[in-house]
Amino acid sequence: MFLYQVLSNKFLKTHLTQEKSILIIGENEKKPEALKLIEESKDYKETYHLVKNDPSLSDEESFMNFIRGEKIQEILVLDKDLEKRVVTNILNVKVVGVKIYNYYEFFEYIRGQLHLEELDEKKLLFDHGFDVYHNQFQKQLKRTVDIILAVSVAIAVAPVVVIAAIIVRLESKGPILFKQDRMGEGNKVFKMIKFRSMKLHDENAYSKYAGKTDSRITNFGKIMRKTRIDELPQLWNVIKGEMSFVGPRAEWVKLANEYEKNISFFPLRHTVRPGLTGWAQVNYPYGASEDDMKKKLMYDLYYVKHQTAGIDLVILLKTASVVFLGKGQ
Repeated sequence: MFLYQVLSNKFLKTHLTQEKSILIIGENEKKPEALKLIEESKDYKETYHLVKNDPSLSDEESFMNFIRGEKIQEILVLDKDLEKRVVTNILNVKVVGVKIYNYYEFFEYIRGQLHLEELDEKKLLFDHGFDVYHNQFQKQLKRTVDIILAVSVAIAVAPVVVIAAIIVRLESKGPILFKQDRMGEGNKVFKMIKFRSMKLHDENAYSKYAGKTDSRITNFGKIMRKTRIDELPQLWNVIKGEMSFVGPRAEWVKLANEYEKNISFFPLRHTVRPGLTGWAQVNYPYGASEDDMKKKLMYDLYYVKHQTAGIDLVILLKTASVVFLGKGQ
């Protein structure tokens, strides 16, 4: 999987990726951020800008000639107060293949995140996506793949599991497995199991977050965290249906309850099963604060909105890179 990702990325960048031209229409306080997103993506060779009262926007022929002449493939509309003729002309180019975005949709497209600033209950009610709520076929397909993968991987890594269990037992006092109440799908609490990577300690005497240099982590625990070996027992959680291979991180119940009070729309991440890996885990470095949780939530909600077998495969491929390059935490 790791080799496939490396080769496919190289092939895509070399042969299939094409630099695009984008047109910004209108101007507001989001323009500097929009330009930053365009620069960040590195997919655009030219950026054009037309103010909302530009004559070419009102003339259908002039506007279409401009789109064709400059080979505009995407339009970012910043100004909401456009004349009806301008809206009609933009719609006409949309139906012939030009992608149209507002700022928040463009942010979502470039970053792979949902912008929390934009979210409200009405948008969630009518927004496209979030098919996971009612797509029973998708749910059954995901569950079937989870069971097949979990059983297959469990058989393949059985020797690693046995060796890891022996080392954990010999290295420090305490149980081989670490069990903790985690928040699952539909806010149902379940016991998540992992190999114990820390020395026994009083939870009330330490931070709720484990840092990279945390003195509680054992020597073998550091290795397990980097290679994700400590998470192999969670295959049992997957087989039982409490977790999935891909989904938002299963949060400790105590932390989840705090986040729910302080972070808007946090419970939405619990509309799907938590995963061994996920969109936030492969796109955001390990974080140990409420602010980090807000940033990761933007990735989690993007995943909930766009969840498909395709994005699950992308996440698994990215996870393979994380594991083989030793970036786990």
